Amino acid sequence: MFYLNFIPEWVFHLLLLIGFGGIIVSAVMRNALILPIAFFIFTSALFVEGVVFGQADMRRQVAEMEAKIQTLTAESKQVNVQLVEKYKTKIVKIKENSDEIISMSISMLPSMIMIVACLMLSSCSTIVPPKPLFPIVPQEYMKEPPTLKSLRSEEPLQKTTEPSTKQESK
Repeated sequence: MFYLNFIPEWVFHLLLLIGFGGIIVSAVMRNALILPIAFFIFTSALFVEGVVFGQADMRRQVAEMEAKIQTLTAESKQVNVQLVEKYKTKIVKIKENSDEIISMSISMLPSMIMIVACLMLSSCSTIVPPKPLFPIVPQEYMKEPPTLKSLRSEEPLQKTTEPSTKQESK
């Protein structure tokens, strides 16, 4: 209860004692007028005591968490420093390797130009496209094929296939 933060805690302890004392006095004196007022003061003070206790517990937990956060922050700073150093050395190695690769590629550039030039000149060495040479066809294939016998539809299938197999076997 943030609106009661300006009141010291001992005031609520005192109200709790006053309310408890009022309940006891009203029970001893058998006075019905004091009892509801004392009961209201007691319950209100008891409620505020619970809130104050809850806030104190919450403050304690927050303080513990802040202490953990501070230790973890210090540890993470150390780990970050180690990671930065590790990656700085890797970056230096990469730069050295890239410088070597660039110097190698520059030194190989004239030989690469010569290879490309030789390939271009060798592909352009003929002015007339080459004439394709086809194989010579044997004379047997140049003859006219023999005439085939026509098939009769009344004959069974076995008989119709015999002459064709005879012709092929010759």
